Amino acid sequence: MTVPANRPPAASPRWQTGPKIALGTGILVACAVLTLAVAWTQLGLDAIRLDGASTLDKYHEADFATCDQFTERTSAIPPLSAELARNWSPKFQSGFLVCGFGSNDPAAQYISLDVYWHGPRHSESGTKRTAGLFTGFSFRGKDHSPVGLDFADQARWLPGSNRDSCAVLVLDHNALFKIDYTPANPDHNTPTCRTQLRTITRALHTAAQPR
Repeated sequence: MTVPANRPPAASPRWQTGPKIALGTGILVACAVLTLAVAWTQLGLDAIRLDGASTLDKYHEADFATCDQFTERTSAIPPLSAELARNWSPKFQSGFLVCGFGSNDPAAQYISLDVYWHGPRHSESGTKRTAGLFTGFSFRGKDHSPVGLDFADQARWLPGSNRDSCAVLVLDHNALFKIDYTPANPDHNTPTCRTQLRTITRALHTAAQPR
């Protein structure tokens, strides 16, 4: 078959342009823009959730009291203090502090303070994370009688570290306080020990408040 001389040759489909190609390109661009918009929106929501989680947390590594500061802020504990351990993990947003107040003299009182606190991680507040830690620790406490601390989110009596001591576990927002108290000249009277421990716990909690 002979092609008329005035008829242009057919264009190769590879280079063909026109309304259909333009429409397809527009759809691809629109999809790309939509994908980016969804991604940025998700990032924004995650940031909002994380910021909302952090606002629930009271205690922070930057201003959490040292063992010496506890003794400076209250006279309810022995002035002698020893910071036995302190650590903060930025990766896991968790920290702990271990203090000893008093001396090894059997005739003197001794207070052991362990504090654990958490920051927000994976859109979960430090307060929620620490509540889970309280649940784990509280399994040691078989005494479910009221502790009588109005400032605590939760509190539970724990077994003392020795036959002369009494102990309590206190949850306050994103910090968990474990306090073990050995009275001076102990008489193995648990109610008396706990009455004194309540006073000490209240004083330590007040001293721990962010300044």
